[in-house]
Amino acid sequence: MPYSDLEHEGRIRRHGLTPDETRQRIAELLALADRDLEDAAISQRPADGRHNSAYEAARSIADAVMVAEGYRRLGGEGQHKVLFDFLARVGTGMFARRAAYFDKARRLRNKTKYDKAGIVSSSMAAGILKNAREFRAEVQEWLASAHPELVDLEP
Repeated sequence: MPYSDLEHEGRIRRHGLTPDETRQRIAELLALADRDLEDAAISQRPADGRHNSAYEAARSIADAVMVAEGYRRLGGEGQHKVLFDFLARVGTGMFARRAAYFDKARRLRNKTKYDKAGIVSSSMAAGILKNAREFRAEVQEWLASAHPELVDLEP
């Protein structure tokens, strides 16, 4: 099982939600992501804020993947890192490149949130927004294929 070491290390566990609860949680996470993608596209916002909103969208999307796979992160330090570690293992590693990209963005987000403002360029903010939008579309396709029972397939 690709997640057994994360589970054994106490970084993740089975979420125990019913299929209806799982479907609802995925919908909530994707709605949060859509809201953050909209915020990230507001050009009048500082680049740091746009970057961080796009990052938060990607985090919510990755959380939806984890929930679909039947897991949740445990509390404590490093929760975002474990999310991207998990994401890299989904399927045959289909999200590994995205996981590495967003993990790097996580480190930049931490710097802008806790250490220093103004370190994200407009092109960096545009880049993560583009990647987060693409990731959103990829995950929607993956959900429809890998877990069709968990998504509303109506347009």
